[in-house]
Amino acid sequence: MADLERNKALTRRIWEEAWRDHRVDVGEELFSPDIELHVMGRTVSGLDDMRATLERWLAAFSDLSAEVDMQVAEGDLVAERVTFSGTHSGGPFREIEPSGASFTFTQTTICRVANGKVAEIWEDVDFAGLMRQLGG
Repeated sequence: MADLERNKALTRRIWEEAWRDHRVDVGEELFSPDIELHVMGRTVSGLDDMRATLERWLAAFSDLSAEVDMQVAEGDLVAERVTFSGTHSGGPFREIEPSGASFTFTQTTICRVANGKVAEIWEDVDFAGLMRQLGG
């Protein structure tokens, strides 16, 4: 398998295994120990913080699902458009109590792969669309 295809397969696992299948245990397989996620003006750093971020989302959205709509790879970068869907049926999310509201939103992500693991992620999330659907 060529490096570009291997990188695309690696990043697809983030969405399919961690987010869709709710496997919070795959972080060490997918991410470098010093992983950095840049999203909405902040940076999440390290495996523990990445796991905590996923756990917070799964606690609020127990049926959260993610689907990769498209991928493009060049060099050590993989760009993806991902669609998320679910129901706000778990705990609070950003101070919004669970309402049972269903939602769908998209995000565009660029992942940088180094030494066979994702080392850095930049996300552009339709957070306003999500919050509108949750009533926030």
